Amino acid sequence: MKSINIYKIAFLFVGITMMSTSCKKWLDTNKDPNLLEQSKATVQLTLPTAEYTISYVLGNRYAELGGFLSQYWTQLPSATQYYDYDRYSFDAADANREWNQLYAGALKDLNFIVSKGSADGDSNYVAAAKVLQAYTFQLVSDVHGDVPFSEALQAQSGTLAPHYDKQKAIYAGCVKLIDDANMLWSDDAKKAITTEDVLFGGDLDMWKKFANTLKLKLAVRQSGANSAEAISILAELSGASFLEGTDVASIKFYEVKGNQNPLYASIQGIGVDNNVASKAIADSINGWGDPRAAAFFDEATFGGAGINGTQQGAAAFGGYSSSSPRSSLSSTVLGKTTPVILMSGWESKFLQSEAKANGWLAGGTTAQEDYEDAIVSNMSFFGIDTTGLDLFAAAPYAWDTDPLNNVQQIAIQKWVAFCGTQNMESWIELRRMGYPVLLPSKATQLGLLFPQRIPYVDGEIASNPNCPAQLPITDKMWWDIN
Repeated sequence: MKSINIYKIAFLFVGITMMSTSCKKWLDTNKDPNLLEQSKATVQLTLPTAEYTISYVLGNRYAELGGFLSQYWTQLPSATQYYDYDRYSFDAADANREWNQLYAGALKDLNFIVSKGSADGDSNYVAAAKVLQAYTFQLVSDVHGDVPFSEALQAQSGTLAPHYDKQKAIYAGCVKLIDDANMLWSDDAKKAITTEDVLFGGDLDMWKKFANTLKLKLAVRQSGANSAEAISILAELSGASFLEGTDVASIKFYEVKGNQNPLYASIQGIGVDNNVASKAIADSINGWGDPRAAAFFDEATFGGAGINGTQQGAAAFGGYSSSSPRSSLSSTVLGKTTPVILMSGWESKFLQSEAKANGWLAGGTTAQEDYEDAIVSNMSFFGIDTTGLDLFAAAPYAWDTDPLNNVQQIAIQKWVAFCGTQNMESWIELRRMGYPVLLPSKATQLGLLFPQRIPYVDGEIASNPNCPAQLPITDKMWWDIN
């Protein structure tokens, strides 16, 4: 895909959003002729708009939140930007922009695609939009808990204050969205998704794999709290095609300013990279001699050697020297062209491994084979040739012969594999699976507890009377039974 398309997509996003949120304030005589009218919007151009919006949320603020809460990153000792993250001090202002971008931006655009695509017979676009709706609703729910779902996006029909659905109902609704999508895929060339699609370039097989893998994730994540339903969903997925190996559902970015990775661009705007390697991840990969260390972080500065981790929250706690050895993020995980990953083949393989280890999913490969493939695929993504490494001969990578330890082992290796590229997903799975066991940040304000959710946003609190009362951020999600 040519980079010029990103300018067009970003331009259309601004145009459509402004028209949909501020058009009542405009007089007809003051219309900007360059803005796209909603009546002229197409599903072909609205899909990449929604895809980019999701990636900007996932690859910017959510990447920071997940990076700190997964203890991949901590605050640079000489700055203060993310002290609150290391203090576990979150409030209703922390995700306002992201909530609005996902609900008023991506989900609204996807709703438009479902409506217009259904009317025009563009079934593949409707299917793709439903899959992305499921992805986005699950993401928002896994961050905040109960959120608007069944009454969301119905302002035009008079529902201005949607009720909040329970997470269990949201998960069931997301599974239905995927099932509905899987009934709509068509090989009819007239219904093809065009190459304007920035996620898969119109590749229908990849869309189907993505949909099935998302359904797999929905099942596995609720397996502890809703095992009967999870097992039923997984039975439906027997023989399904999933994202495999180095398959990646990701959004590409480019060298040109304005088209760069969102977190990279945000940090460039601030003028300083506030993120350094956390001691938790650095000690793990150093202790194992993990070949991904140099892909995650740069060599330490200020006299350090190799990858040097800073104790989580040390800067926010105080008394930590700004000239202490520390490692910055590598250009691989934080560069102009670093893609934003929505879902990966190694994530899929870890999920398949867990489901098979528990006897829930049938398939041609074993739990051990999927686990090993996940690790090798992740290393391959970072350009590491595993030939001759004999990775699985000994701990910590060797498959444990005791099945009681398999899921713990999967969880730890998933935590490593997601470092820097799937940070929010890592924090979600860290909460669900409970491994690795981490120490609270040194600057914590929660004692021995960890954050389990991000508060509801103040925009909702102020404008929606159906917004629930805030829960303590230490209250666990519905699917977290640990």
